[in-house]
Amino acid sequence: MRRGTTPTLELAIKNKDLSAYRCIVTMEQGEIELEKDIEPVYQDPDTILSVDLSQEETLAFGANGYMQVQVRGINSEGAAIATNIKKVYIADILKEGVIEYEG
Repeated sequence: MRRGTTPTLELAIKNKDLSAYRCIVTMEQGEIELEKDIEPVYQDPDTILSVDLSQEETLAFGANGYMQVQVRGINSEGAAIATNIKKVYIADILKEGVIEYEG
């Protein structure tokens, strides 16, 4: 992931249907924490979770390091799940700040 961009992180949860779960993705780097509620999409036999990030959100993370990412979920019966924690590298940009389209 590169700071100052608007990436979509795609997380594949292998062999698990999470369509009946409320899912939250937590991204963390030191004191910085970002949580996003997401809608799971079941694609037999996996679940794909897409997380859209804004320029402001990616700029909040420090460059040339890693953030940790984890998915947690809970269903209507109270059964909670959590994935293993994964690391995502955060690349830098030359000029800091949000850019605007001037078309």
